[in-house]
Amino acid sequence: MRAYPIVHIIDPRDRRDVLLSVSMIDPALVEAFVGEVAHELAALLGINREAAAPLVEIDQRGSIALPVPSEFELAPQARRQMAVDVARALRFALGAQAVAA
Repeated sequence: MRAYPIVHIIDPRDRRDVLLSVSMIDPALVEAFVGEVAHELAALLGINREAAAPLVEIDQRGSIALPVPSEFELAPQARRQMAVDVARALRFALGAQAVAA
């Protein structure tokens, strides 16, 4: 068994709110995944990645590990698609505020 953290995507407007949670991200790749989400969000908003990065916040405090059989792994292209989906959900959740950023 492998253990993957549950990564909570935090609403940057109110850090007490979780917009969505994802898993199956290798613990060593969580920061890279956040960078991928920032890249995709920047593309959606038409801004540079540095401007989008503060909009992508995560929290893993109190996160439980999700046990998964060791033969299962999230393929790199699936992780990239997850980053695209998270960026779209984040863009939708931020609404007009994101457009004004």
